[in-house]
Amino acid sequence: MERIIDARLGDDIDLVLLAQDIAVQSILPVALSGLTGGESARITQDLHQKVLRLIDRHPGRGLRHHARFAAVQIRAGLVVRSVLRNRASGRRARELDLTDPIVDMLPELGMDRALGVVTTVLTAIGGPPGSAAASVLYEFVRNPQWAQQLALELQGVDPVEFCAAPSKAAPVTHRFVKEVLRMWSPPLLLVRRARVSSDLGATRLEKGQSYLVSPHMIHRDHRFWKQADAFDPDRFLPGAPHGPADRTC
Repeated sequence: MERIIDARLGDDIDLVLLAQDIAVQSILPVALSGLTGGESARITQDLHQKVLRLIDRHPGRGLRHHARFAAVQIRAGLVVRSVLRNRASGRRARELDLTDPIVDMLPELGMDRALGVVTTVLTAIGGPPGSAAASVLYEFVRNPQWAQQLALELQGVDPVEFCAAPSKAAPVTHRFVKEVLRMWSPPLLLVRRARVSSDLGATRLEKGQSYLVSPHMIHRDHRFWKQADAFDPDRFLPGAPHGPADRTC
């Protein structure tokens, strides 16, 4: 992450696209590793164009525009198909990533469904799930002692119990993730429209009006969080003196 940011120092940048680039480059090896430079570029180009389509107020129209969009998606899909097929046949090494379990499920899923699963994970990289995952990795680097605690806890967790009740099966991991989401809170801003009129004291919000909500600012509000700028998953332990002001927080 530091390398990506440092490479852009002194340049005029779009912060939205910078955040996208940081998330993609940080998380892509976790989702799909062992790619060549060209394969990685095709996946990244597909994720980049999807974000641009979401934030573009005047999206392109016409057959040529849609054909170009589809062509980028097809090339990215061919990369995923190639990885799955070659890993299954032994022509490509198995990797410790989120895609690899799908290789063993290919006979059951079929290539088209397997492709859909992997591309869904890749698409999530560019949104709040990817931002949250990148933030988890960031705190692992900043707090290696917590990374060690999570590794020890998860080694002894039964996968079935974890899926059924993750917060009970892995309470340390649960606290860690909650604190990451409190500190970094992707997305930083949400735009919403009022469904009913509301009197907020000093402000009146009328039905139909748009408003901004910032989870980041709410989770750093010192009225509700003691030592709000400090990263400490133990604040969620029962009775922690620096925990949330009350249960509604």
